[in-house]
Amino acid sequence: MTLIQYIIVRSDLIKVMKWSIGAVITQACHAVAAINEITKTDEATKQYLSPENLNKMHKCVLSISDQISLENLSKALDENGIIHKLCRKQNDIGNPSMLNKLNVSLRFLVGSPSLLFIAGASFLSCIIISIFINGLLGFFIFSGTILGLFYTIQDNFLFYPDIGRHRICVPSPQIYGLPFEVVYIKTRDKLSLHSYFIRHPEPKAESIPTFVYFHGNAGNIGGRLQNCNGIFHNLQCNILIVEYRGYGLSNGTPSEKGLYIDARAAVDYLFTRHDLDHSQIILFGRSLGGAIVIDVAADPNYGNKIMCSIVENTFTSIPNMAHHLIRQTKCIPRFCHKNKFDSIKKIQKISSPILFISGLSDSLVPSSMMTDLYNRCKSSHKQLFQLSGGHMDTWNSTGYYQGIAQFLMKCEVQKTTPKQVSPPTQLSLWPVIEEV
Repeated sequence: MTLIQYIIVRSDLIKVMKWSIGAVITQACHAVAAINEITKTDEATKQYLSPENLNKMHKCVLSISDQISLENLSKALDENGIIHKLCRKQNDIGNPSMLNKLNVSLRFLVGSPSLLFIAGASFLSCIIISIFINGLLGFFIFSGTILGLFYTIQDNFLFYPDIGRHRICVPSPQIYGLPFEVVYIKTRDKLSLHSYFIRHPEPKAESIPTFVYFHGNAGNIGGRLQNCNGIFHNLQCNILIVEYRGYGLSNGTPSEKGLYIDARAAVDYLFTRHDLDHSQIILFGRSLGGAIVIDVAADPNYGNKIMCSIVENTFTSIPNMAHHLIRQTKCIPRFCHKNKFDSIKKIQKISSPILFISGLSDSLVPSSMMTDLYNRCKSSHKQLFQLSGGHMDTWNSTGYYQGIAQFLMKCEVQKTTPKQVSPPTQLSLWPVIEEV
């Protein structure tokens, strides 16, 4: 029932209640007036209506409670033809119309309990409907406010670009001695993404794979340079590491849709360059970055352009992560989640080769989510690579780079397996960043 319908129904019920009560009171007054008038008439009238009956009628009408007496009096007047007899003697009666009014009033009052029942039912209906509608409206307003607030602040629980000084201080690959250039990638919505293109010298750079690196939800690209150093030296690959909108030195505000746009802009940027092999572009994403990789790889317009994808310690979806971290969120409908990153559905659309790297000691994203993604994936060339590492340090596990290299060899890109070397020791210049 809409609010307008409720107002109309409630108004009609009030009208019925008022009319019913008013009608009963009016007819009672008429009956009393008729009795009072009749008692003033001559003896001819009183031989038909005894003082005892008149008094009884008077009391019954005033109380409007003795239903049986009212019915009997009305029947007696009608059956004995008293009204008709009195009307025939109208010359001897002061006001015979009062007798007709009395008869009409008595007949009306006989049915007054039904009218009073209708009036009472109308009154109760108004109360019940008011309580129900007002309570329902209050519930919806309260729930809408809470859900609206929850929907609005969700970005604050997912994106953490402002930890420490990460928005103004972005370490350079130079601290690891990596050759690089700073590039600013333009997105289709006119934003500028700060990125590093870590590239091997010519002519080697033109014949080796190029990683497009998508980081997690916290910090900036400077916190991932150690891992980039390992990829550069162990896998002998170029790396374009992209800083999402609202992160580091990139402008804009992070959002699910915005990050998808950023990822496509990064791939498009590589295809504008002629100093690399476009047939060897690899999408790499860790944690939140893995969800972005899956979205791009599932898009036929981009999935057919890339050589393969690598996702590390990523999740099935944000609602599933919310349920895992906070059990109480299970009661929140899925449509109330602003950011979904629904990888579990998109993974089924990927047909290009894909490697799933899972840290079995991951205490943030359950390793079972990586297994679920692997099982749902319909690519004919997929691999689940499980290591003992946690969410933040799987890349430090023994055999990490060798496993990736073997996968790339199966994709017929790497011809030889690079020798595994120990990853560089972590510098104290940059703190460990928690990410989802």
